[in-house]
Amino acid sequence: MKAHLKIVLILVGTLLAACQGRNGLLPKSGGRPYEVLLTGDQDSIVYRMLTADVEALPQPEPSFDVSTLSTTTLNAITQNARNIVRVSIDSAQYSRVGLKIERNVYASPQLIIHVSAPSASILKEKQSLLGLKVRNMLFRHEIQHTVAQLKVKRNTKAEKLLRSRLGITMWIPADMTASKWGKDFVWLSTTTTTGMQGLCVYTLPQNTTEKTITPEMFTHIRDSVMRENIKGETDSMYMQTVAESLVFRQFIRGLWDMKGDDMGGPFVCRIKTDNIRHRLVVAEAFVYAPEMKKRNLIRQSEAILFTFKTKAED
Repeated sequence: MKAHLKIVLILVGTLLAACQGRNGLLPKSGGRPYEVLLTGDQDSIVYRMLTADVEALPQPEPSFDVSTLSTTTLNAITQNARNIVRVSIDSAQYSRVGLKIERNVYASPQLIIHVSAPSASILKEKQSLLGLKVRNMLFRHEIQHTVAQLKVKRNTKAEKLLRSRLGITMWIPADMTASKWGKDFVWLSTTTTTGMQGLCVYTLPQNTTEKTITPEMFTHIRDSVMRENIKGETDSMYMQTVAESLVFRQFIRGLWDMKGDDMGGPFVCRIKTDNIRHRLVVAEAFVYAPEMKKRNLIRQSEAILFTFKTKAED
């Protein structure tokens, strides 16, 4: 019995090593962040799915930058794209709309999504729900890629201060070197002259949970904290929430502006309940980039929030 178990473990180990080895031999995938290669589309149905506007941005921006191929065949260059969506419409092959994903086929990291349907009209009928699924798959893949990049280029000094002062763990980008500390509050930011990215973390007494916070409660809490900690040139100027912009999903998204000043941009927020310390911990990423598009900047900042953990989760 022990000999049999040993053989099984050896075979499993060999299989895992072979899979890892195969990925190691694959070329590095190419493409800019949130760029998708699309093949086989008809009547721009899937193109419209992929280019739906991003929620909670000050100006319209597409979910993805899409490059289309007139052919369904990939060549030595196009097959190495990081994100590929392949559409196949054939009534002889398919009786309903389907989705299939493949990973690391030609390059690594790589996500290939196969969309199939018996006809373009049937695909169009399903485009709302299908589009949401496809966008979420691609978004998660891009976030994973950003987190993997963040892992090897971090501000470990800031991370240690977050652990010691606020009792949380979070990966902080190496270029977030500026900081301002307050009572149960920190504001970290980049110091670039264009496209400023900021991160705020603050704690609150646990008189509610992240699941029961309403938009009105959130706006009141956030504005109170920002009025105290993120001010403009005078005390009468401070960051505030554009209440009508809020979108509540897994994370909270919205727009901010500076009261009394012509500044603003998008933010994304994650709230966790820390039952050990009986408190709420709020982590928020925001962007100020009046001279450029915001989608990639806010999504790059959002990736930080996926590394956010309280002591109870460690």
